[in-house]
Amino acid sequence: MLFERLYINYIISIKTNLINPSMKKLSLTTFLLFASLAFSYSQTKTINISQTTIGRMITYYQKSIDLDHGDTSFYVRFMYRNNTDLGKITHTEIISFDEQKALSVLIKDLESAITEFGSKTNLSWVREDYAINLYENIGLLYLFEKPTEGKGYVAFNKKNVIKLKSWLETINLGKG
Repeated sequence: MLFERLYINYIISIKTNLINPSMKKLSLTTFLLFASLAFSYSQTKTINISQTTIGRMITYYQKSIDLDHGDTSFYVRFMYRNNTDLGKITHTEIISFDEQKALSVLIKDLESAITEFGSKTNLSWVREDYAINLYENIGLLYLFEKPTEGKGYVAFNKKNVIKLKSWLETINLGKG
């Protein structure tokens, strides 16, 4: 899990240019050191089946293969930077789905939210894996991480909500 967090932080930092050029080399060296340690203890292969960036969020549909046991699992992950304390501290947040049923509920929630844009009503959906708040006064939808894990969120305008829903509709967990 530590390796995954380091990898996620490194990739997001590179993609969003949050690391200054002098730190990129140190960051890459640190990442490679931890990667070599992690791979010496772990035999898991992860394959990106589909990936896209929507607003500040990077979405992945991935296949993970446990090479020691032959187990294969599929999951969808949303990764984004969450700025707290007026932007002084940045955390990488992850929302993860490993069941098609939960993904289907998210798609239906996004569909409902899309139809509610412009209704002049603030709405919220709270699920086990995520929460959604639609704030009509500012025209944004907020997607929150698992309510039991914190208050990390990413905001979308209607165009990006439609893009996210469309990408999710292409995914059939367990195939790839």
